[in-house]
Amino acid sequence: MNHQTCVPCVDATFLDEPNGLIKCKVCTNCDPGLGFKVKQPCRPSSDTVCGTLEGFYCLDPTKDGCRAAQRHSSCLPGQYITEYRTGDECCPVCSPGNRVHKHCTEFTSTSCVPCTDSTFLDEPSGLTACILCTNCDPGLGLKVRQPCRPSSDTVCGTLEGFYCLDPTKEGCRAAQRHSNCKPGQYISHTGTISTDTVCSDCTGDTYSDGSFTSCQPHTQCDTLKLQQIKPGTHWSDSECGPQTSPPIAIISAVVVVVVVAVMAAVAIRRKIKYPVSGEIILGNCTV
Repeated sequence: MNHQTCVPCVDATFLDEPNGLIKCKVCTNCDPGLGFKVKQPCRPSSDTVCGTLEGFYCLDPTKDGCRAAQRHSSCLPGQYITEYRTGDECCPVCSPGNRVHKHCTEFTSTSCVPCTDSTFLDEPSGLTACILCTNCDPGLGLKVRQPCRPSSDTVCGTLEGFYCLDPTKEGCRAAQRHSNCKPGQYISHTGTISTDTVCSDCTGDTYSDGSFTSCQPHTQCDTLKLQQIKPGTHWSDSECGPQTSPPIAIISAVVVVVVVAVMAAVAIRRKIKYPVSGEIILGNCTV
């Protein structure tokens, strides 16, 4: 009786079971063009085990690998990815407002828990930690317009007297205080939540202390029967005061002089009309 002689499989061939074959099988080729990569190389006693390349998924799984693969679809605008990869697993994502507590396994789906403690996630994701909510800092001119929720971040608005420097779709990320107009200027355009104050200079006989929305005309003191104490400027009004009268002492002195003059004139006139006895009047002379 003749005994059969056995030789090892060589040149990328194998036989994985006891047999009476005289020829080994050709090892499987994990073709990258079909979405494959070598997971375990071919050995004389076992075939190649193929896995899927990044961006592909298995259409025909085997015990250890995959026989057919297909490229992942690209999401259209308005759609989102429903799975995320962790290791060799493609796990379902958690819905907005939730984070991954435990990744999926071959036998279990993803375990998700809600975002807490001022954190949020506004999109479906495979993240294991939520994002910290935005702080609307009053010191930076911001206030809370919409509070943070597990599925949405805080929306900030601007405080009174501030305008937005960095607007978002619904709110604002950075603000700045409205400019103050200087004396001699007026507010030509009042600041809004999106624009700064616009200042313009006063001209002519007008003024503003910087808080007016239009320049005001200088007060005309003479029309009020008052005396101008200080002329107006572009930043201040005219100053008016009562009309000043001559000092009483001067008036009194003038009155005394007038009275004395009148009395002297009367006395001289009487003396001429009624001369003293014994006096002879010759022309303009008295003897």
